[in-house]
Amino acid sequence: MSNMSYCRFQNTLGDLQDCWDALQEAVEEGSTEKLSDEERIARDRMVELCADIANGAPDLIKEHDENIAADAAEVDEPFDDDDADEVLGVSRELL
Repeated sequence: MSNMSYCRFQNTLGDLQDCWDALQEAVEEGSTEKLSDEERIARDRMVELCADIANGAPDLIKEHDENIAADAAEVDEPFDDDDADEVLGVSRELL
C-alpha cells in the first residue's frame, strides 16, 4: 500500500530504517536465515534505489525547493485567517 502524500517521507523513513537495522543485525549475529527469492530481490533493488537516491537527491531537493519558493513568490499576498474563513465558509464572528 502506498503512503499518503502528506506523510510518505516520514513513513518511508521509518520503514527504511527498520530494513537497514534488520540487515545489520542479521550480519552482526551471523544469521543464516534464508530470505525468499522475492525478498532477496526486493532487498537488492532497495539498496540500488538508495544509491540512486543518494546520488541524485541533492539536485532534486534543490530543484524541488526552488519550485516551492517560486510558487510561493507568485502569491500576491499571504494567506491569512480571513482567507481561511472564506475557504471554510465560516465567519470568526460566529465562533
